Amino acid sequence: MEEALVAFLLSKTAVTAKLGNRIWWDRAPQGQKRVYAVLQVIGSPRDYTMKGSDGLKAPRVQIDVYGDRYGDVAGGMRAILGELDGYLGMMGPISVQGIFIEDERDIGSGRVDDTDRPFRKSADIKIFHS
Repeated sequence: MEEALVAFLLSKTAVTAKLGNRIWWDRAPQGQKRVYAVLQVIGSPRDYTMKGSDGLKAPRVQIDVYGDRYGDVAGGMRAILGELDGYLGMMGPISVQGIFIEDERDIGSGRVDDTDRPFRKSADIKIFHS
């Protein structure tokens, strides 16, 4: 699912116009140009029937967009969520039954003098797939 999700996002002009090809799992390579996105699975529950797994997976994915300017970060997140919100269909070899945004937030350092840290927006999505 991870590779399919990144490939899907990189195939969308709205996303690449804001982020280029700078979308990674777990962490970005050091020294990356900002603005970029980092994705990670933060939960992956399974559902079961009395006969075993129902075969539907529903990982919760956290998306973090970092950048030097808030407008760039907000635009990058809007582009990503605009492509994912409510998506239903094939994502490479993965059959997606639905993608839903669960939460969005701005994450700052809380310090007035913290001008060297990048801006960051974060969102959680749930991807239902088989």
